[in-house]
Amino acid sequence: MIDKTSQAAGIADMLAQIRAYQTQVQSKVAQPPVPASLSGPTMGQMIESATQSMFNTAAAKSASPTIAPVTRAPEGYVDPNSTAGPSLPLPEVRKPSFGEVVRSSIESVNDLQMRSSAQRTAYEKGEDIPLTDVVLGMQKASLAFEATLQIRNKVLKAYEDVLNMPV
Repeated sequence: MIDKTSQAAGIADMLAQIRAYQTQVQSKVAQPPVPASLSGPTMGQMIESATQSMFNTAAAKSASPTIAPVTRAPEGYVDPNSTAGPSLPLPEVRKPSFGEVVRSSIESVNDLQMRSSAQRTAYEKGEDIPLTDVVLGMQKASLAFEATLQIRNKVLKAYEDVLNMPV
């Protein structure tokens, strides 16, 4: 007979080891440097931006438009009426278009899924890859895909709402 309490304790110990390993891996993972010209928003930043824009749209529909007072000048701003002397022009920062943001996000989700698949295949072939790395990779890919689906659903819902607005 299998002792269920010792089996549950073993599972709890294994989960604790996996969590400890996850935190260890997350603290040691170093992102390779990304050139400034290629860096873009992360999935979390895109979700936050989409959520914020939805809240802003809802707030704009329900409230009258107001203009927030400016409390301080933006960093690097030089008053043209100032007599402080010549100033250097601010470098132009190119913001990525919506299509570029969507494309880079989908590519990053695809990359996570491809790496996860490669890890799983390597583990199945018997290569020396820890099972926790394989499971973590699969979970990361799954979460990224689910987040992408949620964003897509919200964008489609917003598009349908705009189409159904009375003219």
